[in-house]
Amino acid sequence: MPKVEEAVAVTTVSCSGAEASATSKTLRPSLEKQTAFAKAEGVERLHPTLRNPDYLVLTERRKLLAAWIETLPKEPLQVLDIGGRIQPYRPLLEGRLGTYFAVDPLATQLVNAVAVGEQLPFAAACFDLVICTQVLCYVANPFQVVQEIHRVLKPGGTLLLSSPAIFPKHAEQDRWRFFPSGLQLLLQEFSHLEVAAEGNSVAAICRMVAISLDQYLTDGLLHRLASSLLIPLLNRIGQRFDRLSRGDTRFTTNYSAFARR
Repeated sequence: MPKVEEAVAVTTVSCSGAEASATSKTLRPSLEKQTAFAKAEGVERLHPTLRNPDYLVLTERRKLLAAWIETLPKEPLQVLDIGGRIQPYRPLLEGRLGTYFAVDPLATQLVNAVAVGEQLPFAAACFDLVICTQVLCYVANPFQVVQEIHRVLKPGGTLLLSSPAIFPKHAEQDRWRFFPSGLQLLLQEFSHLEVAAEGNSVAAICRMVAISLDQYLTDGLLHRLASSLLIPLLNRIGQRFDRLSRGDTRFTTNYSAFARR
């Protein structure tokens, strides 16, 4: 079986099918800026501040992923991060990380291959772990992405995934939302699957109000009021009182999944 390093060297595939290099000298200034932004964004996603309207789901996702990672073998793992230009959850693999490869349609200096999830430039059965968080909502064919993940995972390998269920449209390529039954259908080829809500209904409602404030109060003074007072208050309320809606996921906005090949 080819090594992962050999698979990466085959080609770097962009969205249009052309080859691209994340280390091109002509792209380096913009890449450095994108990389600096990506690193800062990664820190904020792993340890969000109370001003972040996504604080509640990001905090719960970190807990879920950390708990699932603790069940993985304590040995060097070959890891693939799909949509990996930010890599917020890489620090959770400390002590287990062998090799870490990232693919993304957009290049940063953290990205090893510019590619889309439907066409992963790796040989079969290369990876022990695939991370794919908040990516499926953008892809053209989520079933094909999951098929590719299944292909590149070693037998017994693990997928850690997250995807929105309820969220405002926020990009031109924003295409999909998944409830637990949809994730179960999508991941039916895996031998073991766990789907977990990133918060219950109280937290979800608080998050949606926080997002609405962040998106609609764009005036300087009003936005500062929202980000410094209203959004942190909503996050505190959601964090404190979400237990009152335990088991009620009617309004849950995001789900995480653990799947074993």
